[in-house]
Amino acid sequence: MLFLFAILSGACSSDDSQPAEDRLTFGGENYALTLAQYDTFQASLTNFSLLNYPGGTHSLNLQFGAITEIPDGKYEFRVIDDADYDPDKHFAGGALYIAPNNEPIPITDGWVRFSKKGDEYKITFDVETAAGRVKGNYVGPLIQI
Repeated sequence: MLFLFAILSGACSSDDSQPAEDRLTFGGENYALTLAQYDTFQASLTNFSLLNYPGGTHSLNLQFGAITEIPDGKYEFRVIDDADYDPDKHFAGGALYIAPNNEPIPITDGWVRFSKKGDEYKITFDVETAAGRVKGNYVGPLIQI
C-alpha cells in the first residue's frame, strides 16, 4: 500500500504545471522576468509589461481596457471590441517579444491572474500566441510608468 501511495503522489506532482517564479516559458525555453510595469495610453488601454530588465531581451505585454485600479482575479482573453468583452472578466490582448528579433507575437487566447499580498503582486499567466503557448509568473512590485 505504501508503494502505491509513493507512485500516485509522484504522478500527481505539480512541478510540470507550475512554472518557476519570475519566469516565462516559451518554446521549451525559460526566460527570467525581473520587472513589471504598467501605463495607460491612448486614454483607452492599459498595458502591463513583464520583462527582463536591464537588457529588455524579452517581454510579455498584456492589454486591458483603461483601468482605474490594478486588476485582481483571473481574466480571460477577449478582444476589446467583442460585444461580450467585460473589463471585470477579460483582458484585451497583448504580445510576446523574444530576442533577437523582438517582433510582436500576438496573444490569441488564454488567461492571466493578478493578486496582491502586501506590497508585492503575483501575476500568473497561461496564454496562447500565434507562435505557441507561453506560461509563467512574476512576483514583486508593479511600477506605474
